[in-house]
Amino acid sequence: MRLIIATTAVILLAALTTPRARAEHRYDQTLHRLADAIEHTADDLRDEVRRHYRHRHDYGRLHYVASVIEDKARHIEHVVDHHGSPRHIRDDIAEIDRRTHEFRDIVRRSDHRARHYGESRNERLHVDEELHQLEVLVHEIGDALDDIVAVSSHPRPPVRVVPAPRPVVVDRGHPHRGLSIGGRWGRVYFSF
Repeated sequence: MRLIIATTAVILLAALTTPRARAEHRYDQTLHRLADAIEHTADDLRDEVRRHYRHRHDYGRLHYVASVIEDKARHIEHVVDHHGSPRHIRDDIAEIDRRTHEFRDIVRRSDHRARHYGESRNERLHVDEELHQLEVLVHEIGDALDDIVAVSSHPRPPVRVVPAPRPVVVDRGHPHRGLSIGGRWGRVYFSF
C-alpha cells in the first residue's frame, strides 16, 4: 500500500513539474503582477483626475471614465485570481484600452478649452504619465496572454474513450417460465 502511495506521489510530482506546468505557473505569476499593477495605476489615474481636473468642465466625464477603468482593473485582478479564461481577461483589457484612449481624447479637448485660464502643463504631465503606464501594462498583459494561449494550445495526447461493455443476457432455455423484454437492439429475459 505504501508503495502505491509513494508511486502516485512521484507521478503527481513529475506531472506538476513538467515544463508546461512550470511555464503556466510563471505566466500565472506574471498575470497576477500585471493585474495588480494595472489596478494601482488606474487608482493613481483617478486620484490625478480628482487632484488636477476637479475644476474643469469635463471633470464629470473624466472621473467617470477613470472610475470605469479602475473597476475593470479590479475585475481583471479578480478574474486572474480565480484563474479565469484568457479570453475573458482579453475582453476586459480591450475595454481598458478603449477607455484609456477615450480618456486621453477628453483630456486633450479639456486642455484645449482651458488654455486661456493659464493652467500649467504639469497637471497634464501627471495624467500623461499614468496613461502611458496604463497603456504599457495593457500591452504587457496582452503579450502575456498571447504566450499563455501559445503554451496551452500545444496539442495534448488524445484521450481514448473506451465504450462501456454491453450487458450479457443469458437465455436459460425456459421461455415458458419467464418474461422476455426487448426488441431490435437486444432482449432481456426474466425467469421465475
